[in-house]
Amino acid sequence: MTLTLDGASVNDTLCAGLARILAEKFDIQFGPANSRIFCLAHVVNLVVQKILNVFNEADDPDLEDYHNHSKSFPVHYNAEDDPSLTELEAEPAPDGPVDTAEEDADVDMMNEMADELRALSALRRLRFVCIKICSSPQRRARFRVIAQTKYPTTKNSKGVRLALLMVIRDAIDAWVFDRRELRSLMLNNADWDLLEALGNLLKPFTSVTLQMSKRSTPTLPWVLPMYDIMSSHLEDARDNSSYPEVLRTAADAGLTKLNEYYPKAQENQFNVIATLLHPSLAAGFFASVDAQHKAKGRPASNMLEKATILFTHAFESYKREYDNEKAHSAQTAVLPPAINPTSITMAASSNARSSQRSKNKLEDFWHAVEDYGAGEEQSPLTWWKDHGSNFPVASRMARDFLAIPGTSVSVERLFSQARNVCRDTRSSLKAATIKEAMLTKLWIKAGYFDL
Repeated sequence: MTLTLDGASVNDTLCAGLARILAEKFDIQFGPANSRIFCLAHVVNLVVQKILNVFNEADDPDLEDYHNHSKSFPVHYNAEDDPSLTELEAEPAPDGPVDTAEEDADVDMMNEMADELRALSALRRLRFVCIKICSSPQRRARFRVIAQTKYPTTKNSKGVRLALLMVIRDAIDAWVFDRRELRSLMLNNADWDLLEALGNLLKPFTSVTLQMSKRSTPTLPWVLPMYDIMSSHLEDARDNSSYPEVLRTAADAGLTKLNEYYPKAQENQFNVIATLLHPSLAAGFFASVDAQHKAKGRPASNMLEKATILFTHAFESYKREYDNEKAHSAQTAVLPPAINPTSITMAASSNARSSQRSKNKLEDFWHAVEDYGAGEEQSPLTWWKDHGSNFPVASRMARDFLAIPGTSVSVERLFSQARNVCRDTRSSLKAATIKEAMLTKLWIKAGYFDL
């Protein structure tokens, strides 16, 4: 039994209480330290917030956790799926002169704010400029004209994508410089270099959220690889002497926050076993972690050895259950008709070979990738569907472990959405009714019904 929860302290109390109730009432042993999976989406949020805190762009996550305010949003932001951005990009380029009356009316206010704006960090000035650009059709039109002037060879009929800030920096600079009252927001080369470096520092976290937000593939096997990607990336940034000092400090702060959770994830049996059960990751991932430690001159991590021992222990537990079921099935089977001695000899030989294969099933699993290939990285369930019959015990483990989510955001979002159905004034609804109402809503949104 396991629980996937975010890192909120209230969940520590929940796990402790659950462990006590399970032990007292059901004689079930539940160890929170080894049975709780920390939501990776929450960890990513904490690490990024810690990084931005160094730039004074976010509160310290130890004091104010922004994740509590963002649970209703998708784990991963995809610009292609943003209807607001699509609507902005679809606006046609202006045919004639751009109306600047709205900007003219703001001249006095912007002049009064000049000193305050000039004191802002590069990131806040860029954010202020982007908000200004998008705040009205007239400002967007002026920016579009400038962008098309700066990039006349673009073939994008929608104009330059507003989200690609580093690519269109010249257009942003020209848009700001074009209005005297906005020049306090100008970004110099050092500002742009810092912003680009910060963007590179944060880029892997976008890849992590993308992987962990996928619904068509198990997420738990990717928890440890994603931790490893983030850890290695932040270590490299921290040790990169060419980076600005503030960026290296931010990387170190993010790494410190990450290391509050990474060791716990490495010790969690569910993370380890799920990774081994993913044919594209399997033992190779743990071997690569050991190799990285050795290459960096660190003490041996022995991750592969620990993972093998843990998996073997779990495998033997599942095998005992499998053998008991098989023995019970054999006892209740109808006896076959009498057979001659030759047939008895052949049957005994066959049973001996079968028994020998059964004993070697764990060893066979370690060679599964060599024998059957690693399959598609994002389709481990397909691999198990095709080859699970060759590993009856391990396939049972895959069924149980690969079903565990690596993040809790989707479940929390479902609970939040359920409030629209089960309000305080409708609390008498039966659980089955709530379930049917929620499923109907989700199926309609997914397009399963033609309405």
